[in-house]
Amino acid sequence: MIKNGRKTIGAFITNLDEDYPSLISRGIVSMAKELDYNVVFFSGYEIDGEKDNYNNKGEVEIINLPNYSDLDGIILVPATYSLKELESKLKTKLSSEKKTPIITILREKDESYNVLIDNDIILTEIVEHFIVVHKFNRINFLSGPKHSTDSMGRLETYRRVLKEHNIPIEEERIHYGDFWATSAYDAVEKFLSSKLEIPQAIVCANDLMAMGVCNELIKRGIRVPQDIAVSGCDNLPEVASYFPSITTAEIPFYDMGRTAVKTIDNAHKNIKQETDKYEQFKTIYRESCGCVKEPYDKNIQYRRSLALELEELRAATKTNAKMSTDLTGLMTLDDITDKIYSSLHINKCFKSFYLCLKEDWQQSYYSNWKTEHNYDKMVMYLGVKNKKRLANIEFPQEIFLPEVAIDDEPQMFYVSLLHHQEKYFGYAAISYNINLTHTRVYQPWLINISNALENIRVSEELNSALFKLEDLYIRDPLTGLYNRRGLSILAEKYLRQSLQDNCLVMVFTADMDNLKKVNDQYGHIQGDIAIKAIANSLQKAADDDELCIRSGGDEFIVVGIEYNEEKLERFINNFNNEIAKYNKRANHPFVISTSYGSVLISPDEDTKLNEVLNVADNKMYEQKKKKRAMKLI
Repeated sequence: MIKNGRKTIGAFITNLDEDYPSLISRGIVSMAKELDYNVVFFSGYEIDGEKDNYNNKGEVEIINLPNYSDLDGIILVPATYSLKELESKLKTKLSSEKKTPIITILREKDESYNVLIDNDIILTEIVEHFIVVHKFNRINFLSGPKHSTDSMGRLETYRRVLKEHNIPIEEERIHYGDFWATSAYDAVEKFLSSKLEIPQAIVCANDLMAMGVCNELIKRGIRVPQDIAVSGCDNLPEVASYFPSITTAEIPFYDMGRTAVKTIDNAHKNIKQETDKYEQFKTIYRESCGCVKEPYDKNIQYRRSLALELEELRAATKTNAKMSTDLTGLMTLDDITDKIYSSLHINKCFKSFYLCLKEDWQQSYYSNWKTEHNYDKMVMYLGVKNKKRLANIEFPQEIFLPEVAIDDEPQMFYVSLLHHQEKYFGYAAISYNINLTHTRVYQPWLINISNALENIRVSEELNSALFKLEDLYIRDPLTGLYNRRGLSILAEKYLRQSLQDNCLVMVFTADMDNLKKVNDQYGHIQGDIAIKAIANSLQKAADDDELCIRSGGDEFIVVGIEYNEEKLERFINNFNNEIAKYNKRANHPFVISTSYGSVLISPDEDTKLNEVLNVADNKMYEQKKKKRAMKLI
């Protein structure tokens, strides 16, 4: 996939701007560089789990981006996938990959190597700590969702430890959340309004919910840990500096990423290894359980870091709002890429960035854009490498990035789809100078880009629809030729062009002979067939942008520029030959014939189209008059 003489690992992790996916990816990058592997992170961005259905369905299609046969190892982190569909589709995709080592982190799967922590015991020390050290017997539990194996393992730990200490398990002391801080509101509301006695401690299945519980308790005037103790699980970076700092069980996410890469390397070297590898966790006691009082200077440090983080978020919000405004009015792709280039600096420490779109990205496709539509051609519309802007390059999608983007050292790219809901435009790839993953700025920044692309696509679609409507307005529905409105709009342009180029204008008028007779004897359907045959003959005879018009029932006009006598004669001969060929092959009880007249003029400022048409019409009527005199019609 990346042609620099190294093996390439593909890692599927969503929401890399969150803490623990970021830690895992940094571990992956660290070990990959040590072992000389490339890594491509196929990074989805799910918004509020399955609630934002259309956007998330678009994110699921990240699985269709890689050519799996080009990957030398695959790392999955399904605990980061909010969408069940993503996990199930990945499983289907990978079912045929028998030779490529597949590593699953934080989730046990039979078909892969697994890097795990033991959820059946990880909270044992914390729950026992509340019982043995603090003498608590009213301990509530905020669980994750019921479908999560991580969540259920931690819940069973809680049940088991309570049972071992002969504390009754009361289901009303258990609440099922979703691993997000927002689920703390319902949990605290439930626990405090329960008929059961107020809890002495709330054990949370992860740190985000633990911080949410602390917030909700403090809002209600309940002190942590003096009134209710709280604990979490994961040891995310912010819980150590949170106020109060959170007692938790540390999961070594960074080390798990490193172990996953090492497992792939061992598999390639045929080193015998266990299918399941368990990383060691550690219980960390802090302020929220009442055991450790953080020093004053650490609290000051936390407040300072919080202030800096808030300032960064404000700046990022302003930058993204400005970018959204700047991109809204843009009407061309060049304008968009220029604006992206000027705003790339908000992605700190980036080394390179590549915006790659399908060759036909403006098309409105809704389904799998690799297998169903065979999009082979991509265009790198914006490439920035070491702060230098590269020229646009076409390349086949299966090579992922053009050669100019690849260096002779281990490559680490984070790839995200560019799409609007279920419409796909292409993808963006970014790499960093240091071991850094997406900041919270990056994904909203990409969404702004996708929205801008969609605005252009919609604008072009509307313009196309408007053009078609305008075309219908000036087209004859029976023959497809222009009608009289088309004549009045376009013929004047031909006259002006001829005047500007100092060339002759040809005006040709034709009228079908005996249309009334055909209609009366054979019906109007046959008359329409005859009219269409004449129209087709005119279009075939016109080979140089001539303007072909059906001006009335059986009346036709042709206007052409840069004509001379020879070209006019050739046009008339071609027209007559087409009519003759049609009469020869058509199985009609009548013969189509026309009378016509023509004129060549050199227009000036005073030339009127109607005057020229009258000259041609008069010649046509003369021809028709002669035919009647000779009883040819």
